[in-house]
Amino acid sequence: MELTSLAPGLLTIGILTIALPFLDGNTSRGRILPCGLCIFLVLRYVIWRVTETMPPFEPTFGSLWAYLFLGAELLSAASCLLFLVFLLRTRDRRDESLVNQRWVTTHRPAVDIFIATYNEEEAILDRTILAASHQDYGPVRVFVLDDGRRAWLGELCARRGVHYVTRPDNAHAKAGNMNHALGFVATLGEPAEHIAILDADFVVQPDFVRKALALFHDPSVGCVQTPQHFFNADPLQHGFRSGTRWPDEQRFFFDMLLASKDAWGVAFSCGTSSICRRKAVEEIGGFPTESVTEDMLLSIKLRLKGWKTVYLNERLSMGLAPEGLQEYITQRGRWCLGFMQIFRSPWGPFADNKLSIIDRISMFDAFLYWSFTFPFRIICLMTPVVYALTGAVIISTTTDGIFIYALPTLLAQLIVLPWVSRGRCLPILSDASQLLIATTAIKATCIGLFGSRDQKFKVTAKGGDRSRTVVQWGLMQPFLIMIALTVAALTYYAFWSGEYAMTEGWNVAWVFWTYYSLLVLIVACITCVELPRSPEERFATTETAEMRRGDTTSVARLLELWPTGAQLRDEQGLVAGERVSLDIEGIGPVAGSVAKVGQGSAEILFDPMPGMRDQMLLKLFSGRYQSAPDETSYIDLFRGLGARLLT
Repeated sequence: MELTSLAPGLLTIGILTIALPFLDGNTSRGRILPCGLCIFLVLRYVIWRVTETMPPFEPTFGSLWAYLFLGAELLSAASCLLFLVFLLRTRDRRDESLVNQRWVTTHRPAVDIFIATYNEEEAILDRTILAASHQDYGPVRVFVLDDGRRAWLGELCARRGVHYVTRPDNAHAKAGNMNHALGFVATLGEPAEHIAILDADFVVQPDFVRKALALFHDPSVGCVQTPQHFFNADPLQHGFRSGTRWPDEQRFFFDMLLASKDAWGVAFSCGTSSICRRKAVEEIGGFPTESVTEDMLLSIKLRLKGWKTVYLNERLSMGLAPEGLQEYITQRGRWCLGFMQIFRSPWGPFADNKLSIIDRISMFDAFLYWSFTFPFRIICLMTPVVYALTGAVIISTTTDGIFIYALPTLLAQLIVLPWVSRGRCLPILSDASQLLIATTAIKATCIGLFGSRDQKFKVTAKGGDRSRTVVQWGLMQPFLIMIALTVAALTYYAFWSGEYAMTEGWNVAWVFWTYYSLLVLIVACITCVELPRSPEERFATTETAEMRRGDTTSVARLLELWPTGAQLRDEQGLVAGERVSLDIEGIGPVAGSVAKVGQGSAEILFDPMPGMRDQMLLKLFSGRYQSAPDETSYIDLFRGLGARLLT
């Protein structure tokens, strides 16, 4: 290997190291250089890959495998390029919302909040209803749309003072439920100008309606989407006990990608935590029923009628991330199926409709992601094993070629994506999450593109007993098999084959590829072991509270709060069973008992008091508390991986 072959990689590192500290990744201008460099390097790599690394085509397995891999790689590169192009721009509408608060107070448009539900538990629905009915704006009406037709929910709605709506059947699932509610609300008299949509597990902050409404000052806006945040750890976070170290899997999409889509004018509704203009929804015939992802199709139909969907990137609600791996996979499979239904429909990018070029490109970008990312992920895992078994090489090059063309491309993306996303997009985690849903996404793609158009809506289960460790053996088994095969391949070349010499470019790539694949497979396997969860989600805090023990008063430093208890730093020598009272900010004195004393901390369980739980819920979901970090880094990533691998 020539030392000069290191120059492109070192130059890439040098440019980014010097430039990034002076650039703001939250602005379109700040992204031009780093994202533009990534685009240039990807194009440079693709040209080299096609023109200089492929053997002559022959009717042999090795040749067929090499060209199959190249085809999958080129489609993945196309997806990567479109992704980087969209990331070139971003938009933040928080100032626009703030400036137009006067418009909201002057016009005071009425809002109906629709909470669609099917089988959620009472505790989940109660906090959603409570928060929705405590908006700092009016006039607002809350409608609970129950497709489960549960008597206890009707009684709960009566106690909470909100409307309870049922229908005789469950036709068209959530979209049909909301369409029925549109007709029901029309019978009550003057309907509200706007409709807010909430999933049954999403708890809105008091300022949700007021801040989102401000963007309707633009008469062409038909829908305002806000981000979906979560107050519990998703399966990857929980599996590695890293809910406070890593961002949840959806953070990159909502915090970065959707803001970029908005800057290009192609933001779309994601369902919950959005507000729609009733007139616009009625113009398109109600909420779409032609796809199980009615939210995205809603924005497409609105756009064809001249209505815009815009994105307010401000945390105004929090919901439950899928708590179990099966629920997580089911949800992603539904998203994939729904998009494929749209793709093949009259509203797809290749249909004869009035969608703009950028709309079609955006949809094609999503199509590439859902249809080719996951097969390519599996092919990448298979490649080291196929090479070990057959000697089939997918890239014919020297070590110099790898360092000149492949390494700079890889380095640029490893540096730029975490920088622009502030750690919301990190390798290993994103690869493992894609691997977990790969087979489901591939199946959903095939059904959506070639199967019956009438597919049933699968509800993502929320709540339930999460107190036991559950091992998802069915999901883990293929990963364990791939680990065994990959280790066998490494062992063979390490001890019995003279071909394990790092003299050719492919051997360098193969060794790196194999070890990285092993790490991703191990992360996926660990995630398949679902650890027990606390029955109530806890919120980290640094606030203090006045604690009374008998006649003694002291200051307690709180570590965690939840609706029925608190954890505090034990600096007073508390004893299990001891009675105490905490004067909590915004709540007042709350009596309770010391339930558990640990190393330097103690847990207090509050006595049941009328109205106290409601006060705690409103406090915890006021927007002040969040568990996941705003930013993370490679150090946080490997710290979490190491901690879990050693326990």
